[in-house]
Amino acid sequence: MLALSCDVASAEAMGDAVQQAIRRFGRIDGVIHAAGAANLDFPIEETTPEAYMAHFEPKIRGTLALDQALDGVPLDFCVLFSSLSAVLGGLRFAPYAAANLFMDGYVQLRNRRGAVPWTSVNWDGWRGTDGGDDGAHPAAVAAARDAVTIRGEEGLAAFERILGMADRPDQLLVSVTPLQARIEKWIRLKAPELPGDAGETAATLYRRPELATPYAAPQSDKEKEIAEIWHALLGIGEIGVHDNFFELGGHSLLGTQLISRLRQRYRVEANIGALFDSPTVAGLADYVENLAGNAADDEEREEFLL
Repeated sequence: MLALSCDVASAEAMGDAVQQAIRRFGRIDGVIHAAGAANLDFPIEETTPEAYMAHFEPKIRGTLALDQALDGVPLDFCVLFSSLSAVLGGLRFAPYAAANLFMDGYVQLRNRRGAVPWTSVNWDGWRGTDGGDDGAHPAAVAAARDAVTIRGEEGLAAFERILGMADRPDQLLVSVTPLQARIEKWIRLKAPELPGDAGETAATLYRRPELATPYAAPQSDKEKEIAEIWHALLGIGEIGVHDNFFELGGHSLLGTQLISRLRQRYRVEANIGALFDSPTVAGLADYVENLAGNAADDEEREEFLL
């Protein structure tokens, strides 16, 4: 075993690492490029050049440096770890998605001229823990979240199958749930049906998980309407006005659908930042009320000026 540390964005440093490995083992059979930044969460309106570079360095410059370092080295395979965000996008994932999209495109271009076939694998999200209470979310919520992520043993089995393919394609997509349905939802933006749109009943909804927040039923009409939208998006029967959207299993992609529903129903210019600032039914009801009130005030001012 040989463990080396170097700047993956430096062609010189990567070249030195490759040569050290060859001297130690006599040859290199295959290469896996899985370098990347940990922080994915950047609202696009707040994204800075530094935020982009945090992802571009390991994934874009790292890929270019790796290609240069491996020039002339005979390999059986070279696999780049990309992400489904390059295919499906992702709210607040702009730098990360862009960096992974480059990797996918570079593999396509490189394989036109390279002797060793490269492959980019667009992975779905991987489970962060083995389940249970992760310290940030109740156990029931963590379990619901992990049900739609790749388990460690599943990921390893999938990777072994990829490496065992006799004729690997340039690009492989690994999705936990049916990919076409996700494309319809996030790329073609086909909104999910609300309960009642297609005869959906409460029997199709899951029970509310155990949360630290006590259940408090919606009271106002607006709270009840917003809770109905949550029912459709999250598939949970009872939703309290103080329940946290993300603790109920919601994520940024579902959040885009939620905000879209609010815009359609209340004719307000809602933005996704509101969900992160007020991730409850009560908070969003107040937010919508304020937007509607501000819009009415603006109309009154315009009429006065006219």
